[in-house]
Amino acid sequence: MYFKCSSLDDGPKAFDKSSNRNVVTWTALISGYGQHGRVNEVLESFERMKYEGFRPNYVTFLAVLSACSHGGLVDEGWHYFLSMTRDYGIQPRGQHYAALVDLFGRAGKLHEA
Repeated sequence: MYFKCSSLDDGPKAFDKSSNRNVVTWTALISGYGQHGRVNEVLESFERMKYEGFRPNYVTFLAVLSACSHGGLVDEGWHYFLSMTRDYGIQPRGQHYAALVDLFGRAGKLHEA
């Protein structure tokens, strides 16, 4: 909610104070950062989420892939895309493939897209 109101400082503060974290709250934080172009915070939060023992879901990966695309992080995006299946057994959906096409397309790698 804080991110939707463009309160970039209050979103993480509310999250940090929360004692009831789960994959949904982590994904909301990651998505919020992504919606505001804060790619480094997206990736840092994603890694922190995994470190704290939470498993990402398909929505989490979609937010990460989208952030990588908008940030021009082709190698990182490809790494996370492969990790979905390899490390978490999540089968990519159409939205993930679309994010991957966007990732390569924005980077001018139309052959890969």
